Amino acid sequence: MNPFLEQTWGPVHTALIAFMWERIAGNLPRGLFARPEERLAIDAFDPVHGYRADVGITESWKQGIAPKWQPEDTGGIAVMEPEHLRVDEEVERWIEIRTADGDVVTVIELLSPVNRNAGYRRYQLKQQDYLQSTTSLV
Repeated sequence: MNPFLEQTWGPVHTALIAFMWERIAGNLPRGLFARPEERLAIDAFDPVHGYRADVGITESWKQGIAPKWQPEDTGGIAVMEPEHLRVDEEVERWIEIRTADGDVVTVIELLSPVNRNAGYRRYQLKQQDYLQSTTSLV
């Protein structure tokens, strides 16, 4: 893989997934729908526990110090301070092709540098799960 792309893989991967989704979604037969998905691993030592956020706000830690949150005046509405989490930078993204009933027919993944390095075994297990199901993996 191109070393420049590896250094900037996150935004490149996101853009490629969005481009692929747009191109695929417009060419599917009637009754099939494509949608991009993502999963964020919170704990690098337990990758099974991932989450799909409704909304995510990120801010860089400066010199190892977490950003400070200061709520605005909410007019008397109680606002809870957000929980600061250190997360692995690797966000899993893929495209699912589903039927109108919501059944997943095909999963399209764009492999990342992590799939050939530290995450290779995890990716092999995921491949096996797909092969043992009725869902196609591309």
